[in-house]
Amino acid sequence: MTLDKVKCPSCGELVAPINGAIKAASSYDDCLRRCEKCGIGFSNSKNNPSVIYKNYLDNIPELLQNGLEITLNNSINELNRKNKRNKIGYSTSEDALTWSFFKYFVVRERF
Repeated sequence: MTLDKVKCPSCGELVAPINGAIKAASSYDDCLRRCEKCGIGFSNSKNNPSVIYKNYLDNIPELLQNGLEITLNNSINELNRKNKRNKIGYSTSEDALTWSFFKYFVVRERF
């Protein structure tokens, strides 16, 4: 199986895959298709690849980023902190969506 080029959602350039064994990407560094300029990787899925950000904060709107780093650094499951940080950087992350949803209401003082 070969991976197709994908268009970077930030700069619009086509990103070609690098050579390597195709395995599930568990972080940006595992992505065989990466836009180094933008810090955006794409999962190694042939169809509908997920975006994986090099900096997980890029998956959270800037207005809502405050406090996330502290929250992750103090999560109860210490062994899973690095994994949690990586997973928040996925475009499909439920944690990123949940954080953004509730943080928006906190920032807008709607809670």
